Amino acid sequence: MDQFDDCFSRAFAELDSVLAKVHILEDWQLISRVASVIWTFIEEGREKGCDGASAARYYLAKALREAGVDLYKPYYAYLHGTREDVVEVLRDIFPNLVDVRGHAPASPRRTARSEQPSLHAAEEGPKGGFAPDCFAKAFMELGEVMAKAHLLDDWQLVSRITHVVYTFIEEGKENGCDGASAALTYITEALERAGIDRFKTYRAYLHGTREDVLRVVRQIFPYLAEIRRPYAVAEVERPSPPHRWRQLERVRAPASRPASLAASAKPPWKPRGRKAVGRAVAALAALIIAVAVLHSYSEIISLVLHKPANVETLYSSRGLSTELSRSSVPLTYTTSQISIVYTTTTTSLTHFTTHSSFTTWQITTSAITSREIEGLDDAAGFISAAVEAINNERAALGIPPATPTVLKAAEFKARYMAQNNHLSHYDKEGRHPIYYYTKLDGGLYAVEENGFACFGCSVSAKWGREMVREMVHNDALSLWGHRDSILNPCHNRVAVAVARNGTSVYAVVYMVGEWAQWVEGPLYRDGVFHVKGYVKLPPPEKLYDGRSLYPVVIHCDKPNPDYYWRHSYSTGEICAGVLPQNVGQYPNIQTIYADVYTVVKSGDSWLIDLKFRYKPPPGTIATVIIYAGSTGVKWSPMAPWGEGRLKYCRVLNYVIEG
Repeated sequence: MDQFDDCFSRAFAELDSVLAKVHILEDWQLISRVASVIWTFIEEGREKGCDGASAARYYLAKALREAGVDLYKPYYAYLHGTREDVVEVLRDIFPNLVDVRGHAPASPRRTARSEQPSLHAAEEGPKGGFAPDCFAKAFMELGEVMAKAHLLDDWQLVSRITHVVYTFIEEGKENGCDGASAALTYITEALERAGIDRFKTYRAYLHGTREDVLRVVRQIFPYLAEIRRPYAVAEVERPSPPHRWRQLERVRAPASRPASLAASAKPPWKPRGRKAVGRAVAALAALIIAVAVLHSYSEIISLVLHKPANVETLYSSRGLSTELSRSSVPLTYTTSQISIVYTTTTTSLTHFTTHSSFTTWQITTSAITSREIEGLDDAAGFISAAVEAINNERAALGIPPATPTVLKAAEFKARYMAQNNHLSHYDKEGRHPIYYYTKLDGGLYAVEENGFACFGCSVSAKWGREMVREMVHNDALSLWGHRDSILNPCHNRVAVAVARNGTSVYAVVYMVGEWAQWVEGPLYRDGVFHVKGYVKLPPPEKLYDGRSLYPVVIHCDKPNPDYYWRHSYSTGEICAGVLPQNVGQYPNIQTIYADVYTVVKSGDSWLIDLKFRYKPPPGTIATVIIYAGSTGVKWSPMAPWGEGRLKYCRVLNYVIEG
């Protein structure tokens, strides 16, 4: 590297990270990483007056050949949107590169590495006959799913595969090919080559899936079990209410019910309209569960290298501190430069308890002075540039800006990751980030955490902007979850914090939905949860008697130290739902009947008063989630689970410890 050391320090660092994992990448992933390295060479060359394109051609080709990569075989990659100067260098390095957005030539045949799943190994197609270039988008999507198939829970895998099947079928219709047969052939082969057992029992929520898609999915997973929709309360034997309740029930019936519901009232041995009411409540319960499932998706893709750690610095809008850390600890990051993490939402606890993750920090300023750090880094510039970039992206789509705010949880997470040189949503005890938002910020609203890690870069305005660019425009490998989190109109506040450990930079972007003004709580004490206040967003549902409803569900998760190494996280399984007295029942989960559940219109807001009794199982972190209606701002989420973001906003996440 000699004469180019000063010109391309970031590019060489990024190239090293690609070479460290070159043999575990699929072909399309390799092309994507190499294109990113080329871009860095060119941009860094422009900054320092060097020929970045020529350097990229020489060093990349040389390094890849030395790593044993065959540069002359056909590579299929999705190049749409890649800059022309980058593509030109890319084609010089890989002469037989094929852009799958167009039609692939008939002669080349992709040869997959023996240790990786091959998506095109059956190029001759099934007996019915179809060409692989019929399904360019489907192959790309399948490749993305298979790249992280072993990191997904069963329900996540089925969901992703279902979407791939849909893409095969739709793309086949466009190109006159048999999409269903192609999906069955290629997906089955990819799963089997990856060592994934298709014949075990998979559970998934399949309601709303198209019949043609569902037929193929059931062929791929023969023992697929559907998570059932709720059943009507009238079909469930429950103790009869006291006489005064029965009197009230007769007074409420059936005049306030829609005629369509009253007409279907059966069976005859129950009051007229009872079963119809049960069906209406069951449908509402099903909708609430579906929304909760859609909002529970989250994932992170990360890779690990071992590098020495030196000085650790925390920056946020509240200040700066430094500390010494251990050497030879793992450094975790993704996509060589940028790593982004999708999230869930926030929580709150009543009492603060000290844990080892807090007490192990040893804060000192003896290693390096503030003056020296200020000369190297611009933390305020990083944060302000990131916030500005986020709001520029939102403004371009007609989405209102997110107002800057400060969160202790954001500061804590950036510092925690830098201290441990590890990118993860969890702490070492296996607690998800919602726990810390609750502990440190009270869990008053709803947040989503987006994380960033950069190796060989600086804390500067440039990297603040670059972080946002990667999250919004280069998020396909994470199924656009980070993009949707940043652009979601439900989020009207944003908090950014950044920490540095040597040449490694860790940052978090917390998107906040602050739509409530609480006058009491949220508070959990002596087994009772209570919150009362004014919510600006409307209640999204109504009961059969016309009462407005803010859906309330509870997720349960049991912390596990192994979660610290997981590549995805969630707030756990849906374990309970909260309803007003005598209106319905949730299937397969606990139904909690609230002591107080009042929603009243008050000016331009809605007053909600909610009180219920609940004790989580021992050792469990339970997250109370309250949903409201949307903001009314039109936008287009890109994540497969993004539909839930269009109709609902979370207004509260509150953690209760068992």
